Amino acid sequence: VARVPAARTATFTALLDGSGDLVGAVADMAVFDEVLPTSIDAAVSAGALSGAGLIVCDGNLSEATLAKVLECSSAANVPAWYEPVSVAKATRGGTVAAGGARRQPWHLVSPNWDELQALLGCDRPQPLEEAKEGPLPGEVLGSLEEAMSSNLAENVLLTMGPRGVLLASSYGARGGRPGAPGVAALAAAAAHDVSALLAGAPGLPEAVPPMEVKVESLPSAQGRRFLWYRLLRPLSSVQDTTGAGD
Repeated sequence: VARVPAARTATFTALLDGSGDLVGAVADMAVFDEVLPTSIDAAVSAGALSGAGLIVCDGNLSEATLAKVLECSSAANVPAWYEPVSVAKATRGGTVAAGGARRQPWHLVSPNWDELQALLGCDRPQPLEEAKEGPLPGEVLGSLEEAMSSNLAENVLLTMGPRGVLLASSYGARGGRPGAPGVAALAAAAAHDVSALLAGAPGLPEAVPPMEVKVESLPSAQGRRFLWYRLLRPLSSVQDTTGAGD
């Protein structure tokens, strides 16, 4: 853990409405400006990636620092996960760096719908209808195909609030990584006892309802793997909130 003299620990304070959606927020992320490309080089030289299985970073870092993270992750053969954070910051981790140079793809990016549109160059993201049932709009699959084709990432984990989560992978349904489960094994509904999963966690409320998730394989024009994870129960309180996740 690096300590920066005279800097403040990053804080985020969110104001939510009665339905759980974001009304406003105050974020103090200035300390991330102290993480420079030279900071990444120094950490790597000190062995920070020795034995690492994954690098996780987000859009609070500068564009130049994110580019350095990708460069180092590629050199060390360590996958890197980019969390866009918000529409305003998402493009810092896009496919084209300052000056027009194209970047290496991320191993994984995890945007919501608005952030994905920003990453694809849309100045005014259009909202996604938050229907709880029915098929996904065609623009969702089209945007994921575009993200794969533009070399944004090998995998995109798209969060959609009540519509669930869609994992798009550049590894095709038949050509996945060794040991990866097949689509047929994943395309099913399963109920989970949340109380048992969280047993021993401090502050766990009583009578946590069971969670039922359905996984469905969706068609891809380019032979990629699209898996749609939908929360069937409970569903009424799920919101997709920019800056605060689902």
